[in-house]
Amino acid sequence: MSLHRDSILFLVVGCAYALGSQMAFQWFDADGFSATFFPASGVTLSALALTAARRWPVVLAAVFTAEVLMDVAHDIPAAASIGYAFANVCEPLIGATLLRRFVHTPDLSRTRDLFVFLSCAVVVGPAVGGVIGATNYVTVAGGTEPWGDFMTQWWIGDGLGVLVVASAVLAIAAALKARTLHRLSSPGSAALIVLSIAVTGIIFTKDELALAFVAAGLLGWLSFSVGTTGVALAGFGMACIAAEATSEGHRFFETLDASRETGLVYLQVLLAFLISGALALAAEISERERSMLEWGRSEEARRRSELVRAAEREAHRRAELLQTLADRMSVALTREEIAEVVAEETIEHLGGRSSLLVIAGDSGDLLLAGAGGYTPENLELLRDEVEGRGSLPVIEAFRSGERCVFTTAEEGLSRFEGIRRLPLEFGAVLAVPLKADGEVVGALSWGFARERSFDRRTTDLAEAIASQSAVALARARLSEVEHRFALEVQRMMLGPPVDVPDGISLATRYLPSEQGLNVGGDWYDVERRSESEVCIAVGDLVGRGLPAAAAMGRLQSAANALVRTTRGPAELLEGLDRFVVGMASAEFSTACAARIEVDSGRLRFASAGHLPPLLVRNGAHELLVADGSIPLGIEPGRSRVERAVQLTPGALVALYTDGLVERRDQPIDTGIEFLAEVLTAGREQDLDRLIDEALQYLVGERGAEDDIALVLIRYG
Repeated sequence: MSLHRDSILFLVVGCAYALGSQMAFQWFDADGFSATFFPASGVTLSALALTAARRWPVVLAAVFTAEVLMDVAHDIPAAASIGYAFANVCEPLIGATLLRRFVHTPDLSRTRDLFVFLSCAVVVGPAVGGVIGATNYVTVAGGTEPWGDFMTQWWIGDGLGVLVVASAVLAIAAALKARTLHRLSSPGSAALIVLSIAVTGIIFTKDELALAFVAAGLLGWLSFSVGTTGVALAGFGMACIAAEATSEGHRFFETLDASRETGLVYLQVLLAFLISGALALAAEISERERSMLEWGRSEEARRRSELVRAAEREAHRRAELLQTLADRMSVALTREEIAEVVAEETIEHLGGRSSLLVIAGDSGDLLLAGAGGYTPENLELLRDEVEGRGSLPVIEAFRSGERCVFTTAEEGLSRFEGIRRLPLEFGAVLAVPLKADGEVVGALSWGFARERSFDRRTTDLAEAIASQSAVALARARLSEVEHRFALEVQRMMLGPPVDVPDGISLATRYLPSEQGLNVGGDWYDVERRSESEVCIAVGDLVGRGLPAAAAMGRLQSAANALVRTTRGPAELLEGLDRFVVGMASAEFSTACAARIEVDSGRLRFASAGHLPPLLVRNGAHELLVADGSIPLGIEPGRSRVERAVQLTPGALVALYTDGLVERRDQPIDTGIEFLAEVLTAGREQDLDRLIDEALQYLVGERGAEDDIALVLIRYG
């Protein structure tokens, strides 16, 4: 295969070289004067520049063979023919080697490549060939012309041949590689090339040398419109016309009053200047076009990168928003809290001015769950519009179960009559339904001050927010049902008020936590043991929910039974120690038990890891601490320590759980001090009023963070 390819290469290069050489001999022999340029030199340089270096010997062998055969055929002695062949082999070899040294694959549309081509292939290579050829001419061929004149003619003729022929071949090869040859196929490009060649013909046939400026202008036009390939092809045609005209005896240089040798140099320099100048201009234009194209691509890449980064940032912001919503809604227990989360987290993110959440009531009516961006007064107007089933986008989304929008104020006023009655003006509104298990449970909308449209990303985000809100609302509804059920169960377990003996006043309160299911394991029990004795117990189980409430009921029932069979608080707690063994839901439970003997005023108490009772008497307070207090069930069979104090008339005793005095932002001792302050200040008040004031002071509007059990006893 390699031999076959080399054979083809040998034949193609040899034939092309022979054709170029024959053209030169024809021009030589027309009037005995030197040819304007030597086409064969351009053929050889092109072949070397376009083939791999390892195949150069094939190219050079073809050139050497063709040169010798052509010279011998034109009656040049064999020895001289070999010398000329050697010169025509060394010349392109040096030029191509230098060219390949700096440019691997020459592209004449690049300024650097063109400069290297002109320097190495057009100037240096032919100069070396001229030296060898002139030396051969004088020493071997026995020529009579001066060595310098022959060398100059060779140098300029071969250099122009490389410029004319090789530039055209290399330009076409580069255009084929870059797939830009189609620029020559347009009628305008072809017409310019033909016109340039035609003007050159007119110059020589009509002796209109001034048209050389027109030819130069046409080459410049080609530089802008077609590029290097068009200039090279036009230059090749112009050079051939000039050579043919000169070979036919045209003496245009006589018009310039110059000798034929000087005139020929003028012609060669003119052609070299026109073609190389036009090539340089075309290369500069191509470089600028490439720079602009690269800049455009860079700008496009930069814009795309910015768009990608912006999209990534927006996606990150949306993901953060949805995560924040999920986190906050997971602890939102009421529809009002859910509406507040939506308003706080989404209005600014979407660029809106308000939000509105409506839900379906138990009886099928529509309720305003909450809104953002409205004053309290405006909120009431909004509530009337919503619950009166006015014409609003959010209501339409609820009715249809589909997204509802308007994007201009005019559209909103024409489609939704209720918009006119709202306290805010809107340029656009986006409303989406809330669906749970395929059922519409509400709707959510955002109002925008300015008119705007909503793209797919915005509507998708709105629907994702609605989906999270629907899940949170379903959870809140379930929590509310469980809350009511659990509270009822707990109230039944705590039982009715106890009829206490005379000389004792009693007030009890149970306040469920506002966190989670709102039911826990705090309990109390008050039993009248005899006509003059009252037993009180307060306890706290770890845990929350219905299991904790059930365990609390069992523990309370056990305490109630032990009151009748034990002799005092310590013995009662010892009985509870044994009771909770194996009862996993009662592990680490705490309790405090007390007995008041009305006749003597004696108070006996014992504690199982519980907060100490608070005693207020004679305007002072103290904590009733029992030694060795550990939670229930840790050491069953261990004897509990019991203490006794003497009550004075008007003394207050408070038994309570930690939910009353413990806060995340303050020590538990501070809460106990607050309780003591309230009881001390109100020790003369009615107990029911006092116990309510204590709860209000310690819990307030923020609600109970944990279950609270509180028992107040006044002696005397």
